[in-house]
Amino acid sequence: MKRSDGARTADGPHAAAASSRRRLIDAAVGLVVAALAVLAWGWLVRTVIVAEPVQIVAAYLVVWVPLAIAVVVAVHAHGTRSFALDLGLRFRWIDLLWGIGVGCLVRGVAALIEFAVWGRISGSGVAFGFDPTWAWFTLLVAPVLVGPFVEEVFFRGLVQRAVTDRTRAGGAGPRTAAAIGIVTTALVFALLHVLDAPSPGTALVLGLSALTIGLGCGILAALTGRLGGAIIAHAVSNGLLVLLIVA
Repeated sequence: MKRSDGARTADGPHAAAASSRRRLIDAAVGLVVAALAVLAWGWLVRTVIVAEPVQIVAAYLVVWVPLAIAVVVAVHAHGTRSFALDLGLRFRWIDLLWGIGVGCLVRGVAALIEFAVWGRISGSGVAFGFDPTWAWFTLLVAPVLVGPFVEEVFFRGLVQRAVTDRTRAGGAGPRTAAAIGIVTTALVFALLHVLDAPSPGTALVLGLSALTIGLGCGILAALTGRLGGAIIAHAVSNGLLVLLIVA
């Protein structure tokens, strides 16, 4: 049996519903662990003196590791054991064009949000640090290469597809289910980004910016049935933010 986006699910509506439910549970566990880890690490660095490189690397790892584990469990324990079939982890050259376009668009909207709130590009949500020896990680590896890949595989690959499949199993039409999957996932994506925001203004900017990126990447993933474009869009958006800050 194939889903509307081309991925294969377990045969029969009951099996498909059960699979989507289990994948949602996997995603929920990963999110809860990541959220608790973010809050715990934020408390720790405010309480204990921690070397800056450790602060920066760990701030990303406490999110990436739980999300990555949840994805692996969902695919291998409750899926077909294929990242391409279960998550849409595929790439075509047209995804490069779509990704660059959507990435520029959502970064433009996010920049307008920052200007409306702060009157400038603040760089909220990107941990740059002050140690130049770690610039390769804080300016390239984390925000542009690894972060977008891990987050898109989890949110648009696992969460959005599981929500969409579960909604369809509940009787919703394909378009309604897709819309619910996109919006729900974008909201959860935004919430994770504001968990440890230092101020209400920062939370507002981070939340609206992340919501914009989540909606753009979610729509792209739903329309193409692949994650390639969404990963590129996320990377382009983050890369443009880095360029705007360091330029």
